[in-house]
Amino acid sequence: DAPPERLRRVLAHSHGIRLSQRQAQVALLILQGHSSVSIGLRLGISAQTVKVFRRQIHARCGISSQAELFSLLLPLLIGKDA
Repeated sequence: DAPPERLRRVLAHSHGIRLSQRQAQVALLILQGHSSVSIGLRLGISAQTVKVFRRQIHARCGISSQAELFSLLLPLLIGKDA
């Protein structure tokens, strides 16, 4: 699996959370430490669009901060289910 697809599969399996391919791409770039501007440049979208994706990811995951995103996703990506 490509990393975004793997993230989507593991999140759906372990938490019932369904992200779009683009949301998974953005989430992985956030985990890599990229800013909204940097993510936008990499994906060819505006920083404002990245911020919309961030809000969507937070809503779908039931979280309200980037720290919570790290707490949710990092164990999945480094754990045995990844």
